[in-house]
Amino acid sequence: MDDPTDDDELYRRLAPHHVRDDGTVNSSAFKREKGYDPLISVDLARFTASPQDALRTRPTFGLGILRVGDVRAMGLSVQRDPLPDNPAHCLIEGLATRDQARQLAALTRVLVPPTPTA
Repeated sequence: MDDPTDDDELYRRLAPHHVRDDGTVNSSAFKREKGYDPLISVDLARFTASPQDALRTRPTFGLGILRVGDVRAMGLSVQRDPLPDNPAHCLIEGLATRDQARQLAALTRVLVPPTPTA
């Protein structure tokens, strides 16, 4: 019920170091300290009141947007994972390689730039 369709869009919060000077997203947006994030936290755009709402807990972060169908075409899955305080929460599952992280970064368009760090 209400599973993400290929046409749905996902929001990914972006820290300042996730966005290059030219405004493109780098692969660190899909990594953890010790490697690639196998459970990438995203929000389903259609269940989010606004892009700013997706940033309510991280006001200095930016927001990237990517299409579910593009993520699935890479062999990754997108699953709903609603949280008590965030019914839009989903997970991108299956990321395991540098090439996949780079591909996801290339698919991600910056919707709201992060606040630059001092």
